Amino acid sequence: MGDYPLEPTIFMFWHRDQIPLTLLNMNRNIGVLVSQSNDGQLIAGPISKLGYIPVRGSSTRGGTQALRGLIAHLKNNSVAITPDGPRGPIYSIKDGLLTTAYLSKRAIMPVAIDVSREWTFNSWDKFRFPKPFSTIRIKYGMPHFVKNKEDFAEIKEALRQEIEAMYDSIKFSK
Repeated sequence: MGDYPLEPTIFMFWHRDQIPLTLLNMNRNIGVLVSQSNDGQLIAGPISKLGYIPVRGSSTRGGTQALRGLIAHLKNNSVAITPDGPRGPIYSIKDGLLTTAYLSKRAIMPVAIDVSREWTFNSWDKFRFPKPFSTIRIKYGMPHFVKNKEDFAEIKEALRQEIEAMYDSIKFSK
C-alpha cells in the first residue's frame, strides 16, 4: 500500500466514491475535475467551500480546457480524477487520465475506499453515501508514471488490476 504523497499527484478513484473521499480530504487545495454541465455547476460551488479547486470540463465537453487546467494545477497541487465519469461505463479508465499524467509528468495514484454502512443509489455508477457513524477505510496504491503514449494500454490494465485488488483487501463484510 502506498502512503499519501507529498508531491503533486493524480488521485484516481471511481466516480461512485466521490462523497466519502470529498469528506476525508477537505482543505488540501486538490483540483477536482468537474463537468461543464448544469450538474457540474451545482457541484463546483460546494466543493470550493470545502477547500477544493474546481477544474471545469470532461471527456464529453471542454476536454482540452480541462486538460490544460489540470496540468496547470499539477505544477503545485494534486488533482482528483474519476476515470469512469461523468457517464461511465462504471469502473472504466479513459485515456484522459493517462494523457494528464503523461503531459504533466506526475504520477497516478489509485485510491480505494470502503464504507461500513452506506446508502447506494440506483445510478449508472452505484453512487454511495456513508450513513451516519460509518467507518471508512481508505487505501492508497503505488504511483504509476506514464512515460510514453505507447504504454497507455499496459498502464490502464495495471491500474485496473491494482485498484481491484485494493478494494478486495479493504472490503467490509456486509
